[in-house]
Amino acid sequence: MTFLDNAARQMAGAWAMAFNLDGWRDRLDRSVDGVLGSFGAFAVAAPLVALYSVTAQRAAQRMPDYSESLYSAAPLALLLAGDLIVFAIDWAVNLALLLALSRTLGAGKEAAGLIAGFNWAQPITVAIQLPAIALVAATASGAAGGVIGLPALALALAISWGIVRRGLNIAIAPTTAVVAMVIVVGVTIRIFGDGAMRALVADQS
Repeated sequence: MTFLDNAARQMAGAWAMAFNLDGWRDRLDRSVDGVLGSFGAFAVAAPLVALYSVTAQRAAQRMPDYSESLYSAAPLALLLAGDLIVFAIDWAVNLALLLALSRTLGAGKEAAGLIAGFNWAQPITVAIQLPAIALVAATASGAAGGVIGLPALALALAISWGIVRRGLNIAIAPTTAVVAMVIVVGVTIRIFGDGAMRALVADQS
């Protein structure tokens, strides 16, 4: 089985875990090799993040209201490197946070599923965002992107919610609180990342 074949199977398993489909525990490889192999999801997600960066820059450059945005002002090479680094930090920090919570909540037995599911869900959630930004780039209209962007965001949140609930084996309300925490952490990392990239842009100008 090739890497891409296995990646497709494991992403399908993560999808099944997120929505609690029958047999998700059998479809998602939660063995030691499977958990270690799930970090290979970064190799699938990274090109998608790069594609998002390229498309977002194109969208920003076509829209006068975004002429001062980071995606319009920064060189593409800096955007690609910065977005990948921020993405990797966000991934690592939130996974570490979830694992710490699993120990605190006594859900250590579910850690293998949590790691594998969370890792393989990352390429899916990135891919979900691509059609919206591509539509913005094609039409130079933020409103057009919002038509599919909002449902895409809702789907990405639903995937994260399902992974967290089954990975930590917790009830609905705590799951919502943990997902909110993950979002706050991600936004904070993004803010600091954008600030660092803006400083680099200023130094180069």
